[in-house]
Amino acid sequence: MSILSQTVSLGPLGFTVSQVLMLFALGVALLVGAFLGRRYGVVVSDALFTLILVAFAGARVVFVLRYHESYGGVLSVLDIRDGGFDVTAGVISGLLWLCWSSWRSASLRRPLSAAVLSAVMVWGVLGGLILLMDSDSRPVPDLTLASMDESAINLRDVQGGNGPAHGRESLGHLVSALSS
Repeated sequence: MSILSQTVSLGPLGFTVSQVLMLFALGVALLVGAFLGRRYGVVVSDALFTLILVAFAGARVVFVLRYHESYGGVLSVLDIRDGGFDVTAGVISGLLWLCWSSWRSASLRRPLSAAVLSAVMVWGVLGGLILLMDSDSRPVPDLTLASMDESAINLRDVQGGNGPAHGRESLGHLVSALSS
């Protein structure tokens, strides 16, 4: 389980770390958009919230279309508690709306693009740092297992695919050998 899928409780609400990162990135985008919007004389916050709505709607529609046989009626389609969103479709629909709104309003182009870029950078950098800290904080245990030919193999020896016998055995081969 990744640290980004662990939950944080704020009163009765529960959010994953990934959702908290997205909310923080949205806050940064709103701040950058407000600052640059004031400079260019446009309101960016409406466009940012519309962008998020379009991205979430696109992600949900594609997910529901992909798994339409699992939904019994309209209410089950509207119930988003199943976590059913297609990330790729959400990003594509958001980018298409961003391009369309930038083409339609030249005055909104720079502040909106800068706000979205700042949000993506904040989310990417913080998410990457959290994942990096998570991977470094969970070392492979010092555990010796037996392979199919009953030779002893230490898990730390095969970490990262640098296994014994000159790299012929990887951790995946070890797991498959142990499970059969």
